[in-house]
Amino acid sequence: MDRIDKREALLDFPYSLMISSLGASELGKYIYNPRTIVDKEFLRKIKDAKTLHRQSIKYLTEMQRILKMRRFEDDV
Repeated sequence: MDRIDKREALLDFPYSLMISSLGASELGKYIYNPRTIVDKEFLRKIKDAKTLHRQSIKYLTEMQRILKMRRFEDDV
């Protein structure tokens, strides 16, 4: 078990995605008491959710780029 600061685990990460990934009650216990002892499984879930979020952002950014290119081609 690790003790971590909540800022370390939650930095730049949307709460809505974490709540859907981790469950509101589990996350709530951690947010309201950042000194809670956190097990490795919880940290793994946070890491997996962050990775999924980053991949989604990359995918959406790429889709926006492709759509802009298509719009430009349609205008020409």
